[in-house]
Amino acid sequence: KASYHFGTKEYVACFETPAPVDGCKFRAAAVKYVKNFDPAAWGDRDPIRTVVAGRVYQGGEVVDTVDAAGKVNGRQVLADSEALAAVTDFMRSHTAAAATPRPLSSLILPTDAVRRVERVFLSEGHAAALIGNQAMDFVKQDGVTEIEESIQANAVERKLTDKLLADEARGAVQILRYPALVSCVSNFTNFLDLFRKTLRNLEAGVPVLVLSRSNTSQHCYRWFQALQKLTDAEGIP
Repeated sequence: KASYHFGTKEYVACFETPAPVDGCKFRAAAVKYVKNFDPAAWGDRDPIRTVVAGRVYQGGEVVDTVDAAGKVNGRQVLADSEALAAVTDFMRSHTAAAATPRPLSSLILPTDAVRRVERVFLSEGHAAALIGNQAMDFVKQDGVTEIEESIQANAVERKLTDKLLADEARGAVQILRYPALVSCVSNFTNFLDLFRKTLRNLEAGVPVLVLSRSNTSQHCYRWFQALQKLTDAEGIP
């Protein structure tokens, strides 16, 4: 039986005095990022595309993307039949693998590597891009606070993940590693979508499929691109 459910002493013990965060540093870096941003970066030079297992699909119809005010702010290549088939195959293959789980002794989790990726995302340069892209696309008024909250909340959630993985190792629970669908929410995409949904699943060995949006999708796609580069560098599949 897991002993760290909501409200238990073990759960409360995961909370510590929050680490101090230099919000002014992140704000200054984000302002600089926005001032130096080239709007063409979200256009035909690098439109939103479907990416499956590192392969980029770009044979579909090209359409405009819009920000929170309905203003065109970039381009997107919609998924064609080939891209859709790749997504479907990804889901089917990982679902089948989850239905017949491997022995824990043969399971190599990327937990440490994912946490190194997380530290990079919360460094000044990458955090500035997260804040700036969200501000330009969703018109988020205070993305700095979201990053501050991420730094503090992630520390708690990592401890809870550690407890969950420890319970799995001792046979108390079984993690069913079916693909997780991440539906981006825009207003808290950096904290909820990137960290809580995507990285927390990845560090437990759960495959993730990040979904696009009908609007304000540019900033979500850009953190996905950064995530892909960082996970590739760490050798995370």
